[in-house]
Amino acid sequence: MLLRGDRVEISNPGIPPIKVERFIDEYRSRNEQLAKIMRRFHICEEKGSGIDKVIHAVEKFQLPAPDFRVGETRTTAVLFAHQDFSDMSKLDRIRACYQHCCLLYVSNQRMSNQTLRERFSMNNSKAST
Repeated sequence: MLLRGDRVEISNPGIPPIKVERFIDEYRSRNEQLAKIMRRFHICEEKGSGIDKVIHAVEKFQLPAPDFRVGETRTTAVLFAHQDFSDMSKLDRIRACYQHCCLLYVSNQRMSNQTLRERFSMNNSKAST
């Protein structure tokens, strides 16, 4: 784990068995036998919802969306400090919108302009933004 002034970076060795875009709505264990034992001892759950919980907390506290990066030898999750909507880059906004939509999808809810404005803490007068 690496702490910087504006973010926390958490790295895990290896490349994930699924694409980072599917972290929210798909689950595949790298070592199913180990996962089975861990589930039996209630150390982990059947469906990986850790990323879902992280995205939910990020939205609750109005933080920029996490960035999941896959390198040649490791996967890194970057969690950012608070930024106002106007200070976010276009890529940050797109990633937040995508993750918001996926989180609602796995919760059997629908995304709307209203839910997205709430996610970015924007009032109705900024609907065109």
